[in-house]
Amino acid sequence: MEKEINDYFREITQELYAEAESRLEKYGLVKGQAQLLLLIRDNEGCTQKDLANYYNVKYSSISERLNKLENAGFIVRQHEDGNFKNNRLYITPEGKTAAVQCRRVIKEIDAKLYKGISKKDISTFEKILKKMIDNLNV
Repeated sequence: MEKEINDYFREITQELYAEAESRLEKYGLVKGQAQLLLLIRDNEGCTQKDLANYYNVKYSSISERLNKLENAGFIVRQHEDGNFKNNRLYITPEGKTAAVQCRRVIKEIDAKLYKGISKKDISTFEKILKKMIDNLNV
């Protein structure tokens, strides 16, 4: 059987998630939570709606991950005007510590992924991927 490009995308995604999951579990996180934690750290005071728009998903899709981050003590929500959809999200000191570890793990995985590939080739590939996304969003 010959693989198609979609098969390679799927295989890379599966391998990346498996690698991330195994490295992040000691911090009590999974890959999606780690990415969300880093996004909140880099955009403190953002709302759940901001995150949903960023990921291009429904508001409710973010809710479960935020609940887990909040229950783990990594983030806090501050309500505005009693409207729960306007919660502002802030990272806690424990969340900042976890975020540092998450960033380190992601950098290590990226280094492994890009090993032996030139910066020029990576840049070209990123441009191709962006064009493919643009093509799908037309």
